[in-house]
Amino acid sequence: MAAYGNLQPVIWNDQERRCAVIQILCIKGNTISNTQVSELLKIDRRRVAELRQQLRIQGLS
Repeated sequence: MAAYGNLQPVIWNDQERRCAVIQILCIKGNTISNTQVSELLKIDRRRVAELRQQLRIQGLS
């Protein structure tokens, strides 16, 4: 466990963050909430909801 003590937070740009959200939503689908995704990635849940809606429109989720 001590090996994890020196980990630094990840700083992502918007494109990387969007990609991570899409990957999570494609893998977990409806089994993960927008709040859970936002807490996991430290982003606004409204942004997660927007991306989820875009995926639905595109037929990817």
